[in-house]
Amino acid sequence: MQLALHVNMASPNSSLTIRITEEEKAILKAYCRQTTRQQSEVIREFVRSLEKKLQK
Repeated sequence: MQLALHVNMASPNSSLTIRITEEEKAILKAYCRQTTRQQSEVIREFVRSLEKKLQK
């Protein structure tokens, strides 16, 4: 399964295609339903969280 999403924090205008398993897709969809957020928003937040790990 492929998922296209935006990755630019200020004004999303870039896209990224990733391959994930059906199980991972189901987890993402369930999380998005539970939090009433879009998949792109959740993924962008995760990507931004990686910056903190880089600063160590």
